[in-house]
Amino acid sequence: MRIFMAGIDYTHADVRTRETFAFTAHALFHALENIGRTYPKLGCLIISTCNRTEIYISGQDEEAVNSDAPARLLCEAKGVGWEGARELLAHRHGLEAVEHLFSLTSGLKSQIVGEQQILGQVKDALQTARAAGSADQTIERLFLAAITCAKRIKTETAINRTDPSVAKAAADRIMAAVPQGSRCLIIGNGVIGRALASLLARAGYRVSMTLRRHNQAETIIPAGVKPIDYDTRYAVLLEYQAVVSATLSPHYTLVYAEAAPLWDRKERVFLDLAVPRDMDPALRGLAGLTLLDIDCLSDCRERTPKDWDAVRGILEEEAGAFAAWYGFRDYIEGIRVIQEAVGAEMTTRLDRHIGALPIAPEAKEGMREALEHAARMVAGKMLFGLRESLDPAVWGPCFAALRESALKPPAGAGEKKQKKQKKARL
Repeated sequence: MRIFMAGIDYTHADVRTRETFAFTAHALFHALENIGRTYPKLGCLIISTCNRTEIYISGQDEEAVNSDAPARLLCEAKGVGWEGARELLAHRHGLEAVEHLFSLTSGLKSQIVGEQQILGQVKDALQTARAAGSADQTIERLFLAAITCAKRIKTETAINRTDPSVAKAAADRIMAAVPQGSRCLIIGNGVIGRALASLLARAGYRVSMTLRRHNQAETIIPAGVKPIDYDTRYAVLLEYQAVVSATLSPHYTLVYAEAAPLWDRKERVFLDLAVPRDMDPALRGLAGLTLLDIDCLSDCRERTPKDWDAVRGILEEEAGAFAAWYGFRDYIEGIRVIQEAVGAEMTTRLDRHIGALPIAPEAKEGMREALEHAARMVAGKMLFGLRESLDPAVWGPCFAALRESALKPPAGAGEKKQKKQKKARL
């Protein structure tokens, strides 16, 4: 199976290391677009989240598609030396890469086991690869299968009976650090920011959320949360006992040089949920400030999910189904040939009967086309059905025999052709 991946995640790299490989949405699109232009026979997709950056490639070109290729492409896209980064990246291929992706998409590889934000992030990654033109048939099918697997695990197991989100884990961390009724500032009004603000407000905290001037009219503010202008954040910073930043900004939302002159040395908790980081690491030098990053959430839930046997069963079933599809791909073109031959045979055998019908010539032609299409569809249904009923070891000889039989002229066809030619000469 010529599917390879390389990646870095929170399990073996801290935030500082991970942000070296992180992509903004704009940079991700252009990286995939460039890979697609440079390697047109290669399928490629990149997942870039707070917890990980992973690249997946597929294709039959052995020079472009090998175990080193994903890491090299990722390093090239980020301007990082491959030799220096080689040991930082995990490498997987074949079924191991497939099973890893299915587990990841299902939330089993997340810091907060079972969280569902990763499913949306994988969907977005597939959409970006499609838009950039880098998703080939294998990448498309692989990621759709991963999404299907994740949805099954979500609906058929108990993995999500409690809230496993990053927002919930962050809220728990804040509530453990500052007392109920404290003032909290949320910088950023994306999905995580809004969810976190809502959780804290419902728990009895006085919550404010920043809005940028250009999109204030378009943003939904959770009930019980006070909006403030993003540009005033330093002026009001000392009013809050806890500050959380969760944006997609490529720049710091809080920097030491701006905060230091205002600082009153009182105890506060800052939590940075972004990768690349939103908060200047130098802020740790402010007396009384505890600066946390997203890695502090790793221990918020048990690593083994509920209903593990059921979860594992779905993972194995879906990974096996994808592997069967992948192994069957080599026979698809042969199936198409057989379908066309069956369709042509059907119309040839019925042509005399159709010609004798008392209907307009256009109707006869439409009937021929409809019959040929129906014959192709029936043949396709039967042939693709063999994937489930036949041992993969006999797929090759079986389809070879069917193709030979389908392409063989009907018995007596040569004799009939000779009679027609003789009649035409007369």
